[in-house]
Amino acid sequence: MTAGMLYGAMTLLLAATNALAGTFEVVAQESGISPYRASFSIAWVDFNGDDLPDLFVSTHKYKFSEGRYPALYINLGEGRFVDSAAAVFAETDLRSDTHTSGWADYDNDGDQDVIISVGANLGKGSDPNLLLRNENGQLHAVADSSSPAFPNSRGRAPLWFDANSDGLLDVLLTSSRTNRKSAGTTLFIQTESGFEPSPLATDLPDLSPAFGAQLHDVTGDGSPDLVIHGTYRFPLSVFDVRDSLREIVDQLPTIGKLVAHRRDVLDHDSARDVAYADFDGDLNTDMFAIRASHSPDLYDAQSSHFGQGLPDIMWLFDPATGRFVDRSAESGFGDSTLSRTVVSGDFDNDMDVDLLVSTSSHKRHTGFLLYENTGAGRFVVSDTVVTSHGRHKYIYTLGTRIATADYDLDGDIDVFACPATIESGNSPAVLLRNRGNDNHWLEIDLEGVQSNRDGIGARVIVDAGGRQQVREQAGGMHLFAQNMPRLHFGLGGNEIVDRITVHWPSGIVQVVTDTRGDRLIRIREAVR
Repeated sequence: MTAGMLYGAMTLLLAATNALAGTFEVVAQESGISPYRASFSIAWVDFNGDDLPDLFVSTHKYKFSEGRYPALYINLGEGRFVDSAAAVFAETDLRSDTHTSGWADYDNDGDQDVIISVGANLGKGSDPNLLLRNENGQLHAVADSSSPAFPNSRGRAPLWFDANSDGLLDVLLTSSRTNRKSAGTTLFIQTESGFEPSPLATDLPDLSPAFGAQLHDVTGDGSPDLVIHGTYRFPLSVFDVRDSLREIVDQLPTIGKLVAHRRDVLDHDSARDVAYADFDGDLNTDMFAIRASHSPDLYDAQSSHFGQGLPDIMWLFDPATGRFVDRSAESGFGDSTLSRTVVSGDFDNDMDVDLLVSTSSHKRHTGFLLYENTGAGRFVVSDTVVTSHGRHKYIYTLGTRIATADYDLDGDIDVFACPATIESGNSPAVLLRNRGNDNHWLEIDLEGVQSNRDGIGARVIVDAGGRQQVREQAGGMHLFAQNMPRLHFGLGGNEIVDRITVHWPSGIVQVVTDTRGDRLIRIREAVR
């Protein structure tokens, strides 16, 4: 079967009565993105600064001397991409057990750099992490003496954020610790001479494996908190960033167990991925956690029937108590979706946040479920995108990576999905283009001056048509993927945004009024 036939075999099962039905179309191979390049992680990033989101597909284990590069698809516009990795990567022979990438402008020079977490070949190796600085459109490896090399860790995923409020991005490197000799999850602080392990690192959890972290306000105080995701327990730990990383793990409900497994591929009942957003419109951050068992054949792709898996959970923040409350049933959840990963966004630009989950058993990628937010945090399945390929192998049952971006700048959130391993050849990578509707929208890039250049840690509130919406600039990271960090707001029928309020990490509060919608704008931090 040819690639074109495979794409033609994609079947869209649409619920025509819902507003989001028929939202996505599978973009053909003519986009220039290879459908058969496996990934460990994926990321949307504006690499060349032309406002168009580019796509990075990070393979598992680089071998440059053998031509095994990651892919960096430069967005040419009009739905076309070209892989420029060979020209962009200045090194000729990087060999590493590479895992998840994290993009950010860590040196505040106006372009995007990247750190790539490196494993240890199942605990048997000691490769350093790769910190690559963007210099005139090429990525150059930063010397180990200046980078968070961290060679004795089983790296899983990085998270960029300003841990000490000095305007410089620091980096948390999560690790799946193998034994007492290997390093656990560690925070590296950026200094004038490079990155140094933080004294606070001794307080970070190191006995249980961690696979990632996210930055969101989970206390309702308007400032970001650090949530570390354990492989076998969610959360592994939580820290208040603005309070000297004070541990507040009891702030969140817990699922799974705190165990010191030396493997990170065992079955478990903890969260696979978590989406953070204001789902009920009260300007507080809520959480949607997806769970899945490794049990095979729980999903019938033809009948969309789910077996006895683990139910997903919707936690809504209660401002009266300052705690999260399980509102899964009231929100329309309760059945198992066998989900491996989830993204959120206002996919129909109607001024509330929807959900897209990728579902799979350990032998089959079963497709995507689009949940429409019908208001106040109540969801219905609006669209089902099912691939009709049959069985394939998923190493470590990692499933499919998904990440969001408005790659064609038409105001609608699109999705890229890629299988985790080369063994998943029967489940090709797909670019899902959002067909859109007549609703209005606004997209915002932040440019920090006193804050870090990317504005990571900022909180933005938009007022339009008598309603308020909030977005957090958290860098876009989730399970082994990075959404385009650009902030997207659906405006419904409103053509004008009455007020934009930016709460910068520096503490500066900036207000912009009477902004025309249906465009991308940049807000530069107004220095005191």
